[in-house]
Amino acid sequence: MAVSEQTPYIEYTANGTATSFELEFDCDNRDHLIVLVDDIEPVVGAWSLSNGAVVFNTAPENGKKITLQRNTPFSRTTDYQSYNNSFRPPAVNKDFDWIWLKLQELGVADYLLRLYVDRLHGEQKTYIDQKDTQLQENISNLASYVGQKDVELQGNIDNLKDYVDDKDDELRAYLLAEIQAQGVALDQLDEYYNYLMQRLAQIAVDGGWDSSFVVHKDTNQYEINEFVYPKLQRENMSVWDFFTDVELTSYKAAPTTFDAYRPIQEFFDYIAANDVGTAYCNGSFRTSQGIVFGGSAGSKTKMVIGYFTITALNAIDTMFTAYTGQSFVWSGSINAHGTGSVSYASRTCRVGIKWGGVYTSSRNAITNIVVSRFSQVGLSCNNLTTLTNFGDVKASDCGSGWVSGSLSANFSNRIDSGSSGSTSAKSKITVDVLPPEVLETHLHVIIGGELFFVDSVDRENKTLNLNTWFDLTLQTGSLRYLFGAGVLSSGGDSSVNKFAKIDATRCSYGYLCQSLYPPFVDNLVGQYCGVVFGIGQSPASASLGGAIGNLYCEASEFEVARLTRADLSFSILSTGPSNLSRSTRANNGRLSSNTSGITTAAFKSLSMGYYGSVLSSEQAIYATTNGSIDIVNQDRSPVRYFTNNLNVNIATPRLDLIRLFAYDFRKLVVFGTSSANNFTPTTVTFNAPSGYTVNGQASVTFTNFSCVAEFDVALYRGTTDFLVALVGNVIKQATVTYDPPSLAAGTRDVIQTMTVTGANLGDNVNMSFDKDLQGVSLIGYVSAANTVSYYFENRTDDTVDLVSGTVKAKIV
Repeated sequence: MAVSEQTPYIEYTANGTATSFELEFDCDNRDHLIVLVDDIEPVVGAWSLSNGAVVFNTAPENGKKITLQRNTPFSRTTDYQSYNNSFRPPAVNKDFDWIWLKLQELGVADYLLRLYVDRLHGEQKTYIDQKDTQLQENISNLASYVGQKDVELQGNIDNLKDYVDDKDDELRAYLLAEIQAQGVALDQLDEYYNYLMQRLAQIAVDGGWDSSFVVHKDTNQYEINEFVYPKLQRENMSVWDFFTDVELTSYKAAPTTFDAYRPIQEFFDYIAANDVGTAYCNGSFRTSQGIVFGGSAGSKTKMVIGYFTITALNAIDTMFTAYTGQSFVWSGSINAHGTGSVSYASRTCRVGIKWGGVYTSSRNAITNIVVSRFSQVGLSCNNLTTLTNFGDVKASDCGSGWVSGSLSANFSNRIDSGSSGSTSAKSKITVDVLPPEVLETHLHVIIGGELFFVDSVDRENKTLNLNTWFDLTLQTGSLRYLFGAGVLSSGGDSSVNKFAKIDATRCSYGYLCQSLYPPFVDNLVGQYCGVVFGIGQSPASASLGGAIGNLYCEASEFEVARLTRADLSFSILSTGPSNLSRSTRANNGRLSSNTSGITTAAFKSLSMGYYGSVLSSEQAIYATTNGSIDIVNQDRSPVRYFTNNLNVNIATPRLDLIRLFAYDFRKLVVFGTSSANNFTPTTVTFNAPSGYTVNGQASVTFTNFSCVAEFDVALYRGTTDFLVALVGNVIKQATVTYDPPSLAAGTRDVIQTMTVTGANLGDNVNMSFDKDLQGVSLIGYVSAANTVSYYFENRTDDTVDLVSGTVKAKIV
């Protein structure tokens, strides 16, 4: 409420019947009220405060003086805080009202004190006047007497003077003691009152309150401020604290053109060198230079909060570089935007955000990152950022571009070298446009819809050296460069990081993984990219571990590209609606016949969820006279060979994998090279590894096959003996040439026999004749081990004479 002008003091004279006496001033608490009857405080409970009046239980006696005076406590009980909604108008107004109420009471005290002092002065004056009258009488009497006794009278006068002086001193001391008993001397009260009035006037001008005027318990606000302000500055440092008044005015006037590099860089320098607890970096800024956060010593401040956006005013190599050390957290978002647009040629900023790279920035956590319009990489992290959680990353228009607006070139003067189908096969071409000299990633080109790795660039001669042959029919043509990425992870040892989501649009690579130990990505979304997900640094580089939870691709040239020939151990749990026909393996070289020279599957050692099933590449088919089989290989597909004579070496088993995964069995299939005898091989020999046996021997050989040979190879658990068995899908059949006799209607031929190796009593037999049976039935059965009996029976109404043909018996 507002405090009206009022005097918190009133006196009444009782009439013996009235019990209620109006206050005529504000007072909402009886504890703030002094009630006196003839200057004596009534007993507790003798009165109450009701509706702005003091109500006595029993009417005071007639003629009694009733004194009512407000006395607000010298205190402030509310402790305002920023987190509990206590700094609200009702509480603040109440505290300010108390101040003004007390000032009114001080004015009353001043008034009463003046009355009291005036009364004391009046009593003193009356007393002195009385003494003076008496003295004058005495003097008159003395004058007569003096005439008689001058010497004696003079002595009496001197004694009287001394007496009066003593009495005056006593009176002065008595009055001063009475004044001091009031608690504050009048001159002190006047002085403080004038000071308060001056300060209040100044407050009205300044729009604030004097800190020494507000007291909490035994500490005033000035002392509290002296403690709190340095603490606030230490624990709540903001990027805005580093803007000068002039810079802040300029920024507000033109935020899209103001160069905020200086205050932003000074802010990051300060929080890196000083532990401010939590730093606040919230705002959208433009900068003409790249920002560097931290260095070799990392950042002493380990927590930054805010939605921080920087946009380039001109060409910048790297917009934001973070060397934060260990255990740093950015809660909020870091957004870096370069120059240009969708077109690669329009983008003059090279890299958006580099996290780590030179100094360790490990075990960090960043809630959100947004990068756009960079000629090479949006977000780059390497092995020095190990165990860092990057949260959600949105990247757009980064790298060499996708189709429209990409970096392209025309090529000619093709020169091939090396041998067909080998790693020595190379192609060199001349180009009219070279890629950038400094690249954050390895260089690939797309020729004829296929992806190829570039071994080297000869800038002087403007040639590219490809690591394999490409389409032999293309001697000239056009190519598109593929480098850079929306998100790049690279480096060697221990670069295991995590991304909650990578959302890439119109990037060369949406996510390019060149790490030895790849990150883990919960969701990867790629739209209108050259390659949504590329894995591998170079043809020979390894990439171990890593996984993508869900891969979603739309309208991209390639969805998954394997960029290395080395084994992987990467998994993609689900590919959503992805089309794996748009996935590829770089380095698909050519044979002299212009067919693919790569015989291993593109996704070898890379598992992928596809329409509810987990797919992994199968073992390659070997066209060789010698081979091997490893029963515990993680590739569980059957091992297949095309050869007539096969010598198989069984690999030494890894007992740890057998114990963990029960990988103690593998299937092997051997196809003969000619179809003349049902692709039947001649011999298959199995050789046991050192320290083991196969079927109880160092080696075992199988012969006399009737068709394709299928084997089960298993380790007899708990022993050192491999068991190899020729299994049931081997075809048991035989043929003979036979000329059936002429058969009259209702007659049958004499029973004939033929040898079918592997036939046993009770086996089912399928019989066939390679000539028209003309209604005659051919019937066969197993009559003894390895023996099938058969005959022709004419169940027609006419005589039938069949021509000579081939009879085939097949055990089923």
